[in-house]
Amino acid sequence: PKRRPALAGGCLGADAAGLWAPATDGHRMATARTGGAFPFPKVVVPSSRVDLILRVLDQAPSATAILFQARGALCVQLGGIYLSVQCLASQFPDLSAVLPAEDAWLGTVLTDGAALVAAMRRMKSVAAGNLDGVGVDLDIKTDRIDLSAQGEIGDGKETVEGEYDGTPMIVRANVDYLLDAIGAATGDGAAVEVRVITPENPIQIREAGCADHMCLVMPMRR
Repeated sequence: PKRRPALAGGCLGADAAGLWAPATDGHRMATARTGGAFPFPKVVVPSSRVDLILRVLDQAPSATAILFQARGALCVQLGGIYLSVQCLASQFPDLSAVLPAEDAWLGTVLTDGAALVAAMRRMKSVAAGNLDGVGVDLDIKTDRIDLSAQGEIGDGKETVEGEYDGTPMIVRANVDYLLDAIGAATGDGAAVEVRVITPENPIQIREAGCADHMCLVMPMRR
């Protein structure tokens, strides 16, 4: 976004708990964390450069990478590869204002990630004609999620089995954002947790039992 350039990049920093990396575009957010003590200043990297860094790291996923900052640039050294990318001068937004506290979540659905992805993709094909984004309703019940979507070519309904420990509710969200979140959190295959508060609050998606990486998706109005 032109008015908030930091939203067009990813942040990398460290605190007492370890290295962390949040990213957001104003409609969704993802955070990842790794343990250890890292005296590392917070930097904001343009999204195109994040992709470049990931391609370099993918060359040797089991090797040790060295990251450091020099003259406003983030430097990455991996074996014989050295990469320097210029960081953004703007400040990354304070995400603590939108990140719900751990005790704020009122219900968690445990379900199969692959089954949920398949159902959402079918919902997306039904509602593909919507101009305001493909919205899918998640009717969360004790033992399942009933998904539904409406579009120009028809209506769609799907049911995915799951275990839910909260009050039944219906939330709506952009199906593309949900698919991206599930893919990032679980690789489309592992068990996934969908955590909710109310239909007006963000939806959290993460791999079951994993607190090191999570995605937040803002809801759509029903």
